[in-house]
Amino acid sequence: MLHLLDTNVLINLIRSKTELPAYSVISIVTVGELKAFATKRKWGYQKRLTLEKILNTIPIFGIEYSLTDI
Repeated sequence: MLHLLDTNVLINLIRSKTELPAYSVISIVTVGELKAFATKRKWGYQKRLTLEKILNTIPIFGIEYSLTDI
């Protein structure tokens, strides 16, 4: 079963340095929100590095209706 993670969930995982749940995915909207949040909050190098590692490993879904069927 896939877990579609929302922006707030990923922010909390990054802050707490917790592993991603197995079978996690995010939407492209979440990617944009995370990057905007990191810029607005002036995240430092380490948090941005953690964010980039997550974005490079987790599947990212586009914006389409079929996403609601996962």
